[in-house]
Amino acid sequence: MKNKESEEKFVKTKRFLAFILTIAVIIVMTNFNLIAEASVSKTLKDIYIPLWMQPDTVIIYDENVNYTIIKGGELSEDEIAGREDIAVIGLINTEPGFIAEPNTKIEYDKYGFHQNTYYLWPGAKNDYRLSPPSLKRNGTGYLAMNTTTGNYGLYMNHDTKQNQYNNLSRLSNNTITGTGKITYYYGVTGDQSNALKKYDCATRKYDCDVPGGTAVTATNKYTSPNKSQTYYKWDCGGLSSAILDIWCGTSSGNTSNQAIRDISTNGDLENVYSGHITLTIKP
Repeated sequence: MKNKESEEKFVKTKRFLAFILTIAVIIVMTNFNLIAEASVSKTLKDIYIPLWMQPDTVIIYDENVNYTIIKGGELSEDEIAGREDIAVIGLINTEPGFIAEPNTKIEYDKYGFHQNTYYLWPGAKNDYRLSPPSLKRNGTGYLAMNTTTGNYGLYMNHDTKQNQYNNLSRLSNNTITGTGKITYYYGVTGDQSNALKKYDCATRKYDCDVPGGTAVTATNKYTSPNKSQTYYKWDCGGLSSAILDIWCGTSSGNTSNQAIRDISTNGDLENVYSGHITLTIKP
């Protein structure tokens, strides 16, 4: 009798354990699905910087990543229609460098394409700098030997009327080279709290954030003969669609410091679209 009772008890225990295991599996799978859904939701919440606005537009993102137009404006459907450059490049770039961040200022060039992202310095009202506050120092890193960034930041080359990518490579000794677009920016302070001056420039953070003072030879490959100038790295930034950013004063009115004119195609305050850079990392 006892054996029969024991057997029934054993069977009931097995069924109970199986039930508990089933519930546990359901809970785990539910939690897995919730985590997956949360991950998808987080991805869907990413806000990307508009690639195109009206020429010379400036927008500012607040702490909630909502933007206010400070200058210029958005493009209408009529203004977008027929724009081959917009059609090929698209209105949004989903590369990490184009995810909008709180308390940033975005500038657009004379064609209405994204030019620079500036970051609000902690504790300041209007102190926007090219280098993110999280850096706070020089030399966050650069490419390892025999590596490349690959293609990034598709843009329209207004010299050749062709679409082109940027690329940085470190393929020999301590030399980093790059091909792509060279832009210009405004500001007061570099990444080491240094006062910026004529012929200072900013390199791309992490990929090319070499020590301060490193000489960078920048060349315009479109001009004949090629125009070249030496600039000095005293700042860094995201440079999501450029290989180099040349400091051109505190504002567009500060004409005496517009050092990009030395290599721009027509000697104007203009980006260099067929650019090449070479720099040697100091030992």
